[in-house]
Amino acid sequence: MQKVPETLLVTYKGHGYSVSKKLMGKRVKLVPVANQLYIYFNTKLQCVHKISSSKFNYKKDHYCEALRSTVKGGSDREIEKRAEQNLALLDKIGG
Repeated sequence: MQKVPETLLVTYKGHGYSVSKKLMGKRVKLVPVANQLYIYFNTKLQCVHKISSSKFNYKKDHYCEALRSTVKGGSDREIEKRAEQNLALLDKIGG
């Protein structure tokens, strides 16, 4: 079990995997099965990530959700565009 930090990235074998903003501060359970990482909160499956060698593994919807709470007044398209740009940079940094 691990507590979800403000980055929304829980750690598995040194690599971060995103969860929804609603789980920030809550304790989640990580269950690796084959090449998939299942993330649970209170026995309910929250999301599944492919286990990766990338340092940062954000799902786009998780990242957009976090941006919406910090970027006030941005349209959905602006948020998505900024998310795509930031996620591309993170891929280069942590790839």
